[in-house]
Amino acid sequence: MQFFTSLMQRFGSRRNFPEIKRVAEKHALRDDHGAYERALSRYDADIVFDGACELQEFIGSGKGQHTLNCYRKLRCDGRWLFEKIYAVESLDWRKCQYFYEHVHPTLERVAIRVPALLWSMRGSRLAVARFDYVEFSPIAPHSYLEDAVSISRQLSSIGPAQPYVPADLLDLSQHYGFERCFHKTVGVVERAGGDAELLRSMRNQCEALPRFIGHGDLSRPNMAQDALLLDWDNFGFYPPGFDLALAAVLKGDLLGEKELRQLALSAYEPVSEHCSFQDFWFSLTFFYGVFLSARKAEHKLSCLKLLERNLAASSCRAVTIN
Repeated sequence: MQFFTSLMQRFGSRRNFPEIKRVAEKHALRDDHGAYERALSRYDADIVFDGACELQEFIGSGKGQHTLNCYRKLRCDGRWLFEKIYAVESLDWRKCQYFYEHVHPTLERVAIRVPALLWSMRGSRLAVARFDYVEFSPIAPHSYLEDAVSISRQLSSIGPAQPYVPADLLDLSQHYGFERCFHKTVGVVERAGGDAELLRSMRNQCEALPRFIGHGDLSRPNMAQDALLLDWDNFGFYPPGFDLALAAVLKGDLLGEKELRQLALSAYEPVSEHCSFQDFWFSLTFFYGVFLSARKAEHKLSCLKLLERNLAASSCRAVTIN
């Protein structure tokens, strides 16, 4: 029996992370918690499930590259928990740890609520995290952008990032979707005969602005009433307007200059000590244009042309002053 167990552990340890994700999802579909836990323990011998939870239920699914995309609702010691499992060396897990150690305590200053991280187990290949389980209904579509503005204001009011923030939490290329959207935008600009270097210059200008705590994925499935926010795996320290720009794209309305300025005005006050309104509006408009789908190329290009005209006007004003 010991030989068989050792053989199974060696076999499990040869799997890579995408393979163990597929195995985990298969057991989740069968609602087989025993096979699920045995497969994970074979993959990572340092992960040991002690069987102390009275009730177990697979709940929901995700699309994360570095998480097992099947989650569990557990009842342990009379308390309901939500279990999520990460690749231990992944940025997602590092972000989760950093968020709960350094950022979660600061949210006490604002009205935003986040499920507490109650327990975690770190193995050699996996990290098991168990959070306080909360009943959750996404916010209504009609209040989505208004709630996103409120959350953006509250997060920005905490203040800009401190010097000790790790570099990968400041790196836009580490965001789950931004780099992909930016490359698509470069393609749209080049196919239209535009100046891709100017687009890169706009990005550099936005990246040079002060950074603020951002959720990174203010989509309706992550937002509930009373400022309850789930899933902080994409959190980081982003240029002003980043979260709000993504929310505006997800809302689906095409915003022109007037609407973008109104949106910027609604969220600007908490960052007014750290950047000018023009910079805030520029950053918001840039990220809005980048996050727009390539299928909306015409509107994407109009946003970038709007930024180009404002850059030219700023240069003219600087020359006049000189």
